[in-house]
Amino acid sequence: MPDPPTAPWPFRLPPSTPQPEIARLRAEIEALARRSPYGWGHSMDFGPFAVEGLLLENYLRIAGTLDAWGWWPPRLDGMTVADVGCFSGGLSLLMAHRAARHIYAVDELPEHLEQCALTPAPLRSLPSSASRSARTVSVNISRPQVSTSFCSPAFSTT
Repeated sequence: MPDPPTAPWPFRLPPSTPQPEIARLRAEIEALARRSPYGWGHSMDFGPFAVEGLLLENYLRIAGTLDAWGWWPPRLDGMTVADVGCFSGGLSLLMAHRAARHIYAVDELPEHLEQCALTPAPLRSLPSSASRSARTVSVNISRPQVSTSFCSPAFSTT
């Protein structure tokens, strides 16, 4: 059986990012990972450094498979979407890159929401509207307003 397709990771820190800012971001990620009961969520390549997460790059395989099967649109312009079980927000960022208007990043652990809120801030390659949306981590969905949602699969650490 062939490996599932992998969606490309479209985010890297700009080459002009100063070394002190890179070091600060890396230290903040490491501190968040230590505070979380499961460590850092998704493996992410920030350009000057990469962070390995518990779920590895499975979110990129999930997105690539959804693309290959035509189960989610290549553009999410104007949509309100939800990433349920967001962990560090890998799928949330991919949906922001696809121009979702607003992204609800939902998780039961506050440490995961902290990871999700941190990741888009330094990634200046986000479109400006998506960047604002990706920084808005919402857990309060007052009525059914979501165009589409993605639920991260359950996993076992044993």
